[in-house]
This record gives sequence, C-alpha cells and structure tokens, in this order.
Amino acid sequence: MIPLQIKNDQGQPVSGNPANGQQDFVVCSACHSIQPGQNMVGPSLHGVINRHAGTAPNFHYSSANKSSGLVWTEQELYTYLENPQKVVPGTYMTYIGMKDPQQRADVIAYLQQAAG
Repeated sequence: MIPLQIKNDQGQPVSGNPANGQQDFVVCSACHSIQPGQNMVGPSLHGVINRHAGTAPNFHYSSANKSSGLVWTEQELYTYLENPQKVVPGTYMTYIGMKDPQQRADVIAYLQQAAG
C-alpha cells in the first residue's frame, strides 16, 4: 500500500495498492493511455497528478473542463472519479464513476507509480 494525499469522507488518510489499481485501470484504458502524448478518446493520463485540468497537449477538451480551474491533485482525482459529471458538469467524460473508494485510491496509486 502506498500512502496518498487523500482523506476519505470521515477525514481518515487513504492508501492505495498500485497492483490492484492496474487491474482496476482496465476500465479507464478503454479511453485513456498512461503513455506520454498518447491521447485516445480521452487525454493521456501520463503526469496527470498535479496537472491543471484541460491542459494535456493536443487534446480537445470541453469548455467545462478547460475552465474548471481544477488541479488534479490526488484528492481531486479521488473525488472526480466517483462522479465526473458532478465535479465538472459538461465534461465530455461520459464515465458514470467509480463508486468504490478503495478502487479509486488504488487507481490513483497506480497512476502515481506508472504514469508519474
């Protein structure tokens, strides 16, 4: 388990397992790559942690995403992945969300390790 800069709904620190996150990322990989500059239906997630929303090079973002003012901290990703449309209404991301908090933490740990 990797400690993350995330607190759950009860304010407790959250850790993630990158090996489990790699398995959970299979859902994400239908639209996203972790390779630098390899945009697909969704932008490359290489270096996503601490990146400003709507700024991956050569990707066409929604106005909602570009103007959201978000920075993809571990905590922000944790919240976003639960319900993307709630966090950024009007985003092009159609994924309904990853409801399991541990799965979200595991995916973020995987992104931190594999796509840093």
